[in-house]
Amino acid sequence: MSAPRRPTAAEYRLRDLAALRLIHRHGVGINATVSAALLEGKEAGHVLRRFESRNWVELHAGALPGGITYVTLTPAGGKEIGLELKPKTLGAAALDLALGGAFYCCLDQPQAGRQRLLPTEVAARAPMLPANIPHVLTREFGDSPAVLRVQAAATGKPSGVVKKAVDVVQRWRRDERTAPLLRSRALGIALLCPTRERVAQIQTKVVADERLAGVPISVGLGPTAATLAACIRATRGSQ
Repeated sequence: MSAPRRPTAAEYRLRDLAALRLIHRHGVGINATVSAALLEGKEAGHVLRRFESRNWVELHAGALPGGITYVTLTPAGGKEIGLELKPKTLGAAALDLALGGAFYCCLDQPQAGRQRLLPTEVAARAPMLPANIPHVLTREFGDSPAVLRVQAAATGKPSGVVKKAVDVVQRWRRDERTAPLLRSRALGIALLCPTRERVAQIQTKVVADERLAGVPISVGLGPTAATLAACIRATRGSQ
């Protein structure tokens, strides 16, 4: 039996660029998301460490609960993918949302084909949507893609989380720019929950609320820093 063919230098370069773009898209990168999205489940830690050695990322070794390491893109890393970036530090809330979004897209139901949209991509698809709020593109609601506004559902009563989603949907219905997208199921909401138990609680409330009937609502696993390690272990155990 012949040995597996090693990727060429050009192929490694393309993979590196894809990984840098993935980190930029989500605002953060961890071993598990880069591995799932680009390496078919193979270890990605060595890739991230090499990126750090080239000053493409800032590596926060063991900074998350459970000893998980995460990386953020540096201006030098941005230049590798043709972007002019300013140094940026993620606060706790922004880090939670970035980690949750990356997990939701790369590890929670990967068959859904979810992709975090860049602000420029949001503007190109639906310029009336706020560019400062995360949005995800998904095909889990049919053949045509839907843009989902990301809403953190980590805290508060489930009824309060759903009410916030209802308020957004009702505002969309009153807006002549977004109402057609809502009717065609091209616009919806992603509710990111930190645990599977929370997913079940929120999903029950969503299904029971008639005001959300027919609206693309994705209730998915989007862990915070505090729950990330447990969610990664559970995901690996189910594979």
